[in-house]
Amino acid sequence: MHKSLLAGAGKAEIIFNETCFPTSGFTKIHDPLHIRALILKGDLEILILSVEITSLFPDVENRLREIASEESGISIEHVWITLTHSFGGPHMWPEGGHGPGPAMFLRTEEDRQKNTALKQAHFEAAKKAVQRAVDNLQPAVIGRGKGQCTINASRNVRTDQGWWIGTNCEEPCDHSVSVLSIRTPDGKQLAFLFEYGIRSCVITGVAAPDGGNYVSSDLAGAACTHLEKEFGNDATAIFLCGACGDQEPVLKGCYDEQDAAGKLHSVSLGAGAFTLLEAQGRCLASEVLQINRDIKILNDAPSMQIGKKDFICQTMPRSGRPEPTKHKEFISDGERTLSVHALCIDDFNLIGVQPEINGTTSVQITEAFRENCTAVATMVNGGDKCMPEKEAYDQCKYQSLNSNVMPGSAELLRDTAIELIRDLRA
Repeated sequence: MHKSLLAGAGKAEIIFNETCFPTSGFTKIHDPLHIRALILKGDLEILILSVEITSLFPDVENRLREIASEESGISIEHVWITLTHSFGGPHMWPEGGHGPGPAMFLRTEEDRQKNTALKQAHFEAAKKAVQRAVDNLQPAVIGRGKGQCTINASRNVRTDQGWWIGTNCEEPCDHSVSVLSIRTPDGKQLAFLFEYGIRSCVITGVAAPDGGNYVSSDLAGAACTHLEKEFGNDATAIFLCGACGDQEPVLKGCYDEQDAAGKLHSVSLGAGAFTLLEAQGRCLASEVLQINRDIKILNDAPSMQIGKKDFICQTMPRSGRPEPTKHKEFISDGERTLSVHALCIDDFNLIGVQPEINGTTSVQITEAFRENCTAVATMVNGGDKCMPEKEAYDQCKYQSLNSNVMPGSAELLRDTAIELIRDLRA
């Protein structure tokens, strides 16, 4: 007999005060950033904390996990930190860190104070979001569904110099949208958990009037905000970044295109990018709503399992800023251990991984469980660089040039994820 489900969700705005700007090139807020929390309590307890940011360094990630555990009483091992991978927010650099980030953005005492203020703003928002989720805990029912949305495309385009970043609707792309719907027993929407493979970068590179960058939750945030407004902001929508290594928006405000001679040059649509952002955010939200309407089977006492499995892959050095090339030798310089996380709720499988995997890897994992609804989320419990399938290395696609692991790593991740789900379901 499975335990009856309790669920609670909440969100909080990340409040940037005047001492935070300018920082990391960001000078103006277009739309606010949020942290969202979802708590599920049944056979086990789990908390998913979603942060609207590109990536997190371990010091901030670990503190966010501690805050979530402290405020909810849920074991820290059952707290997932997920990132929307939106490019519209400043990084929070590790104190005393080395490398191009801290060296460039933490040069002065003022820079370090801004960095500390950014971290504190995120910690306060996380605390509020979790508190609201705890206060909102109530009996719930849960269901799942899957659909398709075509606002994403492959970012792999062939140029005279080699494969590069662009928009290619002819290359393989995973358009699937997975939704976990949480409602009260009488049908009121409490929360959405939805996964889609896309980089949230519609307005990346669009300059503010002063020449700086806009702070924005970008595509992921636009979709979540639209969903929440549909329910009078009584529901919380949490975006899970799917296979984003080689998939990004069909329409962007800044992008590279080839001219008649085949040479790449940059294009910026300026303020027009915000129209593209609104349109694509609404399109993704509309598909989530359609999937939600089609969900008929809801369970108030679902079976729940959670697990984690490690694997070891070979590492390689990254050599500066990637450029298009047709030939590259990939040489290992060591090895590292990475983790695959999984949550099974009835016939819904949620897999969480750190690296930016490609759509091919995600499809291979989901195809292994056709009898279930399976979603693969990246940027879970630590973001990482690209981990493409072996073919991308063979063709020297951008993801292989922006990776820090050797060919074959994605296949190890895939096999580990499949084995983990099978173990949990056994």
